[in-house]
Amino acid sequence: MRELFRYRQKLIGHRSSEKNRFQNALTVSNIALASVLTDTFGKSATAIVDYTLTCETFDPEYCKSLLLKKAKDKADDVVRSILGYELRGDQSLKIKVCRKHFDQINECVRTLDDAISDLAKPYHKFIDLATTIPGITEKSATYIIAEIGVDMAVFKSSKRLCSWAGLTPQNNESADKKKSVHISRAGVYLKPLLVQCANAAIKDKQNPYFKYKYDRIKKRRGHKRAIIAIARMMLTCLFHMFSKQEAFNPADTDYSAIPEEMYQRFQEQYDKNAIKCLEKRGFTIIPPIATA
Repeated sequence: MRELFRYRQKLIGHRSSEKNRFQNALTVSNIALASVLTDTFGKSATAIVDYTLTCETFDPEYCKSLLLKKAKDKADDVVRSILGYELRGDQSLKIKVCRKHFDQINECVRTLDDAISDLAKPYHKFIDLATTIPGITEKSATYIIAEIGVDMAVFKSSKRLCSWAGLTPQNNESADKKKSVHISRAGVYLKPLLVQCANAAIKDKQNPYFKYKYDRIKKRRGHKRAIIAIARMMLTCLFHMFSKQEAFNPADTDYSAIPEEMYQRFQEQYDKNAIKCLEKRGFTIIPPIATA
């Protein structure tokens, strides 16, 4: 599973590179679809690019008819983004090859996903445990297990697991002077996956446990350090959950859920600090008029 997962990550990187090459060919050809449409590999964008590759005379009305669903609302902007394009032979060939390679990579990724799903069948119990953590889906849980396994005895402690995953900041302090406290470069496959899960967890409104933790750390340390801290918390939770084979329950951990009243006080303090900062810069803050 680990070998297939890491190979899949490499293919995802190649797919992103092909997207960038495809976009570069469109930009050189003066086709600015990316500034109007969200996905240049979507159905509407694909149909328009196919039309520009084959047509001899550009017809704006026919181009508008190729748009689907919400893209129809941007029909005039789409036409303006294409007018004046010049598609040379080399760029046309580059677009065709990039798209063909992109489709081939997608097919390979699907094949790997099926193989990983088959290999993950004996670990469904642990996958179900991992998915009880906000931000972790069944697919991400499978990939995490592919990296760390289910036997936590090999790591001995959650701190060693976090260090192995590259989520432990350095403690470089001498004579009351703090120097570099960057995390290590370990966990090149696991760390980005946990960061993605952490970003999803802090946006979960139904389970705001990690959101409260993130907001408290972000005020003092910033977004990047806060999201790494959340990723480490999630990995620590996974270590204890797999060791005890228990589902995620914040009430049973050392971190009790923050009451809404306390969270409101944190927000009020944050607003006061922002007002003080603005007043120091010379701004005048007018309080809102209380309504009867």
